[in-house]
Amino acid sequence: SGAPVATVLPDPVKLPPHFRPIDERTPPAFLKYLEGRHVTPGLARSRGIGYAVNGEYQGRIIVPVENGGHLYSFFARTILKKCPRCQIEVGECVCLSPYRKVLNAEPSHPSLTLYNYDWVMKSPSKRAVVTEGGFDALRLPDEGVALLRSAISPAQVTLLIQLHEAGKMIIVCLDGDEAGRQGTKKVVEALLSSFVPCRVAILPEGQDPGSAEMFVYADALAQAKEASW
Repeated sequence: SGAPVATVLPDPVKLPPHFRPIDERTPPAFLKYLEGRHVTPGLARSRGIGYAVNGEYQGRIIVPVENGGHLYSFFARTILKKCPRCQIEVGECVCLSPYRKVLNAEPSHPSLTLYNYDWVMKSPSKRAVVTEGGFDALRLPDEGVALLRSAISPAQVTLLIQLHEAGKMIIVCLDGDEAGRQGTKKVVEALLSSFVPCRVAILPEGQDPGSAEMFVYADALAQAKEASW
């Protein structure tokens, strides 16, 4: 069917008031960050990605999480390497209210959907690659879907069932670290419990689908092994 699991959200989600879509007026720093994440301006526009130069999300790329025309969430990733207040590396800042690398929408319902699901459902590709992060999914924009975390929800299992029923091979490729390995186990168990066959692609330690060299990522997908209990 391809329809979203939830058509009525518990709480409405709206993009922040200072959101601006990627276009010819976008400041170069934001485009450079996207380029570093393998996202072209055309891909960014097709996915409704934007940015903010003012307000709560100042200096952040903003990625809407949509499904079937409904906005379930968004995540806002800073393009700064240092906290603007204490000038210490992002993730290590010592501010009373730490400067976070990623901010999420409030309210937020990412567990009710899969990032990039609509595009993958419509794609002629016969694969659907399950990743953790949104930029990981966009590395293969016609195949990648993201959990936006390492856990999987019942709603996301339902969407993966729909992709499987649409003739797509489900390949699980989470981050190459301990959290990713544990997350992979849980995703596989959830899919097999729902009688959805899947394959597992393993990346080298410390790498993820968004940062790995493309030949490394492609090789991991090509060598993905069929999952079993």
